[in-house]
Amino acid sequence: MANSENGKLKCLKVLEILCKHSNELHPLNATKINDYLIEQNLESERKSIYRDINVLKKAGFNIESTREGAYMNDLLFQLPELKLLVDAVLSSSFITPKKTGQLIQKLTSLTNEYDAIQLNRHLFLSKKKTENEKIFYFVDSIQQAINQNTQITFKYFDYTIKKEKKYRRNSNRYLLLPYALLWENQQYYCIGYSFKYNDFVHYRVDRMDDIEILNDPQEKIKFDLDEYTSKVFGMFAGEDESVTLVVDKSLTNVIFDTFSKDVLITHSDENTFTIHVKVSISDPFIAWLLQFKGKIKVIEPFSLIEQIKQHAQDILNQYK
Repeated sequence: MANSENGKLKCLKVLEILCKHSNELHPLNATKINDYLIEQNLESERKSIYRDINVLKKAGFNIESTREGAYMNDLLFQLPELKLLVDAVLSSSFITPKKTGQLIQKLTSLTNEYDAIQLNRHLFLSKKKTENEKIFYFVDSIQQAINQNTQITFKYFDYTIKKEKKYRRNSNRYLLLPYALLWENQQYYCIGYSFKYNDFVHYRVDRMDDIEILNDPQEKIKFDLDEYTSKVFGMFAGEDESVTLVVDKSLTNVIFDTFSKDVLITHSDENTFTIHVKVSISDPFIAWLLQFKGKIKVIEPFSLIEQIKQHAQDILNQYK
């Protein structure tokens, strides 16, 4: 029985060794695999190692054998996929430096040692990372409340110029029925229904504190997350109006990225093209137009042209 258990253990260790120490450029022969086994007090014969590899292949593991040895092909994640996940963790401002390091360590453990080196070569931490270590516990509490259809209470704070927390509402607690967690504009938000305001609202999770789950299941009303995010988080949020713009062709990619490639183009010449779009005429939209220094010209509506003039004049007045 002991030999049988040791044999099963050795087979699993061979799988672990291939996952951690091999890839297409670094195959392992039986001698090298045995060296790793010896380090774990599991010395074995070469023939039994070959048998273990064949068993693993029959079990469905994608192990390739060459003259130089064997290697694990296509782990759960490919290197480009892991690089994408690592970059996402690094760029997420709501993840603390400590948790960032822990998550990346877990991600690198999902590949072999050679690819793990490539993942670690370009690591750097953003200075915009939050220091709120409680955020992951808060996310877990919010998700639990979402699943159970229960309300949460919490405190909400801003930072003062002294970089100290200042709780809103004189530290009185907020009450919210959470519907969704959303990653938007490099921040993590909790979207929920406020019975106080009889409307949907959202809060940044990294500004929430002292979250408690209430034992009060509520019946949820219909909620369209896509519609809410497009109105609240969209650059041009609000009621749509038709706008005609003449655009310099150097901004073609900008227009497609902003309004999609389905945007209606009604005219073009050597240097410009004309588009018709529906957007909210708002301060963010006007600021977006002005950043291109005249390369986007508004043709209509006239009311928007007047607002742009006033916007520009207000800026000029500030610097007189």
